[in-house]
Amino acid sequence: ADRKTWLELGREERLLSATGEMLGCEELLLKSTHLLVKPPRDGLALCWHQDNTYWPGVKGVDVGTVWLAIDDSDLANGCMKVIPRTQDGHPELEMIPTDGDDLLGVRVEVTPAMESAAVARELEAGDLSIHDSFIIHGSERNESDRRRAGRTLRYANAATVKGDLEQH
Repeated sequence: ADRKTWLELGREERLLSATGEMLGCEELLLKSTHLLVKPPRDGLALCWHQDNTYWPGVKGVDVGTVWLAIDDSDLANGCMKVIPRTQDGHPELEMIPTDGDDLLGVRVEVTPAMESAAVARELEAGDLSIHDSFIIHGSERNESDRRRAGRTLRYANAATVKGDLEQH
């Protein structure tokens, strides 16, 4: 099997092209990358959140997250859901502590109408989804007998995002 390192994956042309198109730029910085795994019948929920207010090193308004599905990701095993257009105007919402029965320990406030507008991002292994760092998103716990794993890669427009360039 052709196995790539995470750095080689971060340089993949399809990821760079799609992310650059979304952010409207040609030069990208890979700011951070994380492996997110929800074991079968386990794995905590990720409450509604924005990447820009939670993840270290995610600063500026020209930042996007690539979510690369390692496993099939669907409603049964806790796929990501997004609330469309919540990134408009780049609102930086307050992070509110949760009761601790979730992965992040914080959430943003959403209305019932916003929550009902959420769209599931069901993906097959190898598919990818790209979202703006300001869009509100989250996921339920994994209630299935299957693992749900994905790799996130956060890219920023090199021309407009300044500041912390530490590696994660």
